[in-house]
Amino acid sequence: MTLIFGATFFGGAVVGADQKRHFSRSKLDAGRGKKMAVLSRYAAVAKSGIGPDADFIFDLVRQELNGREASAREVADLLQRFSPDVLAKCIADGYDKGTPMNFIVAGLTDGVPTIHSYQAGNGRRTDDLGPGKVLAFGMRPETNQRAYDLISPHRRQVFTKPMLDVGLWAGAMIADEQVAHRHAVDYPLDIARVTTNGVGERQFDGAPPANAMVVQILEK
Repeated sequence: MTLIFGATFFGGAVVGADQKRHFSRSKLDAGRGKKMAVLSRYAAVAKSGIGPDADFIFDLVRQELNGREASAREVADLLQRFSPDVLAKCIADGYDKGTPMNFIVAGLTDGVPTIHSYQAGNGRRTDDLGPGKVLAFGMRPETNQRAYDLISPHRRQVFTKPMLDVGLWAGAMIADEQVAHRHAVDYPLDIARVTTNGVGERQFDGAPPANAMVVQILEK
């Protein structure tokens, strides 16, 4: 597993993931690797659970799109469509049945910020639109609620606009997850920001500094 997260804001969305990998049974370190992909100018995705052996799902989506700039919702649809075969192949190659494969897709759909999750193991999906929505998967059942809880300490008013320091929020989530699961979550950290201008990516080798990435989390 790992930590993946996303949020929508006024005008766009962010999605992120740490890079720590580990062996699920022994909990030994398995190195570092990027767990995110940009699949169109309107959508970025983070994946947790099965590691690099399932990354070819991103290539399947790209092949299907054939250069077309799809919305975040359509990218989520394609990930859901390809997931059963990808998961089946990974299990056939030796992964335990029940190994999770989770996705968070964030970006724009028809110009509106949207965020989507899909859990390939149980078929659960969520779709939320508009600013101020948050999603997270981690090592604990409470990870998603903790992502919401940690918004407040890193939110501030700038004139009448509610702003979120995404870097500090992400760093707080990593620290929170590490309390019980340091073997599974650690830097580097990748964050993609999706707006009408496209996707910008940042990598942080340690805790992000203040003001590294600040967004307007709600309209007012």
